Amino acid sequence: MEHPRTSVDWYPLSDSQKRFVRLVKLEAGGKQAGNIGCVIQFDRELDSTLVEKAWQELVARHECLNNTIDINQERQKWGGAKANSFVEIDLSNLQGVSLDNFLAEQARQEFDLANGPLVKLTLIKGQKTECYLCLVAHHTVIDGWSFAVLSAELFTLYQAYQKSQPPKLELPLNYRNYVTKESERLSAPSLQYWIDQYVKHPPENLFDVLNNDVRKFAGARLRRVIAVKSIKNKLKQLAKSMKCTTFILLFTLFQSYLHQTYQKKRFTVAISVANRQFKQGTSLVGCCVNLLPIICRNETWDDKLEVLVQIVKNIFVESIANQNFSYSKWLEAIAEKFNQPEYQPIQVSFNLEPQLVFPDLDTQIVDVLILPMNYVEFPLILDILAREDQLQLQLDYQEMYFSQTQAEEFLENFVLMIEQLNNTNF
Repeated sequence: MEHPRTSVDWYPLSDSQKRFVRLVKLEAGGKQAGNIGCVIQFDRELDSTLVEKAWQELVARHECLNNTIDINQERQKWGGAKANSFVEIDLSNLQGVSLDNFLAEQARQEFDLANGPLVKLTLIKGQKTECYLCLVAHHTVIDGWSFAVLSAELFTLYQAYQKSQPPKLELPLNYRNYVTKESERLSAPSLQYWIDQYVKHPPENLFDVLNNDVRKFAGARLRRVIAVKSIKNKLKQLAKSMKCTTFILLFTLFQSYLHQTYQKKRFTVAISVANRQFKQGTSLVGCCVNLLPIICRNETWDDKLEVLVQIVKNIFVESIANQNFSYSKWLEAIAEKFNQPEYQPIQVSFNLEPQLVFPDLDTQIVDVLILPMNYVEFPLILDILAREDQLQLQLDYQEMYFSQTQAEEFLENFVLMIEQLNNTNF
């Protein structure tokens, strides 16, 4: 049964939300480190009235888009947002403001968790017929998977309104129900599994602090594109020849690269999982993502890639079997064991992003751009988006650990490894 929504009814945060609320509590930059967003570029103008109508329908449809957060009590309520979350901007009316500057401003905005809105859609009109949709939010209300769901639903509604037809969308899952039933999904044995993994295989830090003078979480974002015809399918076929998925193949390559670069035998890489293995979970909009703090360990890192793939695959399968655990309680347990209240065991995160799908609009989309983030949750975060003819690599780094030159060199060398892998005969 769906829980009735009222604007005065508080309910707890999910475990995923607590991760980002506690970032906010650590330091001012922690709030902006929780920003998430993307920009979709079109080669033609969009009808702003229909875009806004579709967006307002989504805000009414998904309660988390209108939620506000009480960070001290770690609770949330629906209906608290006090401002409109849709904005239309014509860059020609903003003297001296470029698209890059405007997007940078959107990326570093501070969301007011107590008053909202915590998500913002901006329709940007550029030169001639150029048009951009910029969707930015705080991670407490939506995650990467939610972006894909919202994008698909937004354009399903938009096209239906264009054709004066009733939109065909199934009733969404209620985020409050997801939170209410979360305790039934979280497993105490799985939590103990992750605690044991960290204690039995204590990882080494991959890198040390380079600059103590910069603000905590302060960082930057780099982007590289590997443009090769059918690269997505080529990597898929290569992975198939090694009896694994493209994700496992790229994750193995990344682990091998980290070992070669820093010469550590055991280290932690956090993997994002959608955390939606329940009925209608794939259509849920909200913050559900969980992190698997995988200990990358191998006594013979010099083995061939196909051998390493099987080792990584086996560890990952075991990890997925224990994905239903409380990440926040894991952090607390590790900090207690090391007697360091603010101990941060994660230095690196790796993710293969879900591909955004736009019904009947792919020929109108020029590119999916990234926002130039200025605050980063972990010292190093690598996200990969696989499209049919290109791989988009996005590297976020904290300036406390990396200079821009070091980060650029790190990314360029990994790009070179992928290109070499893509040239492999199979």
